[in-house]
Amino acid sequence: MIKSYTSSSFLHSLAILLMICSSSVIVRADVSPAKTFSYELDGNSFRRGFDETEYKVSHHALPIQNYPFSIYFYEANPESTGVNQSIPVTNSYILAIGMGHAHPDGITRWVWEANLNRPVGNKSKLIFNRSGNLALVDSNGRIGWQTRTSNKGVVDIKLLPNGNLVLLDRDGGFVWQSFYHPSNTLLVGQGLGPGSSITNKIVNGKYSMVLKDKTLGLFLNPTPETSLSLSSKPFNYLNVTLMSVLGSNITFNTSKYFYGAGLFYNVLSIVLSTNSFYPLTHPKYNSTLSMLRLGSNGNLNIYTYSELPSNGYEAWEETYAAFSREGRNSECLLPAKCGSFGLCGDNQCVGCPTPKGLMGWDNNCKLPRIPSCNASTASNVGYYIVDGVVDIRLIAYSDVEGPVLIAECMKKCSNDCKCVGFFHRTNGCLFASQFNTLAKAYDGFKGDAPIASAADVYIKYAK
Repeated sequence: MIKSYTSSSFLHSLAILLMICSSSVIVRADVSPAKTFSYELDGNSFRRGFDETEYKVSHHALPIQNYPFSIYFYEANPESTGVNQSIPVTNSYILAIGMGHAHPDGITRWVWEANLNRPVGNKSKLIFNRSGNLALVDSNGRIGWQTRTSNKGVVDIKLLPNGNLVLLDRDGGFVWQSFYHPSNTLLVGQGLGPGSSITNKIVNGKYSMVLKDKTLGLFLNPTPETSLSLSSKPFNYLNVTLMSVLGSNITFNTSKYFYGAGLFYNVLSIVLSTNSFYPLTHPKYNSTLSMLRLGSNGNLNIYTYSELPSNGYEAWEETYAAFSREGRNSECLLPAKCGSFGLCGDNQCVGCPTPKGLMGWDNNCKLPRIPSCNASTASNVGYYIVDGVVDIRLIAYSDVEGPVLIAECMKKCSNDCKCVGFFHRTNGCLFASQFNTLAKAYDGFKGDAPIASAADVYIKYAK
C-alpha cells in the first residue's frame, strides 16, 4: 500500500531534510573528538585555601596548565569584581588564568579573567566543541562568555608558556588568543594597540589605562555608583608620553637598557613598535615572569614571580609602582587615595575640607552640596579655601585663565552650574568640574607636581 502525503506534510519533511543538509554544511567538525572537553563547575568541591590566592577566594584548577600558569574557576567576591555592587558575588564564579602556584609562601594571582563582569552560577560548564568554539555556559543555558570561533578552522587549544591562551588552526596560527582580550593585567609579551576600544586599554572597575595617540594614560571613570562630581568625563590622573609616531602599538616586555657605562638586561619596559622603549624597572628575579597590573585603587604596579625564592625573598615581589611612598609620584596623587574628597599629606589621609574648617577624615568625606542648574547660583553660593594643593591639572596648567582677580574667578564659577570650584595661582585660575583627593604640598613632596606648581583651591558650596 502506498501512503499518500498532503502538501503540508511534504513541505514539513522537506524543511527537516533541508535543515539536516544545511547543518551538515554549516557546522564543520575540525576539532578531533579527543581534544574536545566539557568541564562542569562544582562549587562544593572548590579548594578553600583562601590565603593561597589573590582576593582570598576559593578556587578549582582545570587540567589546562603550563607552569606557572593554569586555568581556574574561582568564586567571585567584591574585591575581584571591582566592588561592582550590581554583580552578585554569592555562588558566582569567574573563569581565569592564574599564575604562580608552586610555593606555600606565594599566591596565585589572576592574570586574565574571561567573564569578570558576567559571573556564572554553580553547575556551569566550560565547553570546547568540535566546531572550535570555547564557551562558558551557565546551568540554565545562558552563555556567560565565548570566543565566537565556530567554523573558523580551529583544531586545537593550548595554554602557552607565557600565559597566552590560544585557539590554533592547522598551520599553528592563532585564530583567537587571550592576549588580544586583556582584563586588568598585561603579561610579558602582551600589548595594546590604537583604535579598538577592546585592544587599546585595560580596565579595573572604575579605572582604566588607555593607549591614545602618543600617550598612555590612567583614567578614573565616573559611574552611577561612584561618581565623584558633576563631571561625566573620565579624569586623567597620569600620562606617560611615548616618543613615537601616531598609531604605534606598545608591548609590555623586556629590553636592554644602557645606564651610563653599564648595560642592564631584562629591564621591564613599555616597548613601542618603533623599537624604542620606556624603561620601568629592573627586577632581581627573572623579568619574563612578571605582570603589569592596574589595581583596584588606580595604581599601576609590576609584580614579578620567582620560581625558586631564596635568601628570604618571597615568591612574588612588587618591582614597580607608579605611585608610592618612596617613588616619583606620591600616593597622595591617586585620585581616590582619601575617598572622593579627602585631604592627603605625606601619603596619609589627614583631613576633610568643609565650609566650617578642616575636619578629621573618614569615608563619608565628600564635596559639599551646590545649587542646582535651575537655581540662580551667583547670589547663593560661597567658597572656602584649601591652600597649597598639588594636582595633575596644575602641571601643564594649559587651561588657565589669567592673570585674573580671585573675585572674577568666583563670579564665573558661580554662574556655571557645572563648576565645583577652581585652582588659583598668581597667574590666573583653573576651573574644575570635579575634585578628587586633594594632595597637600609640603617640604620634600616627591610628586611630579612640586611645590612651585601648587595652588590654592576654592571650593564652591551652597550657602
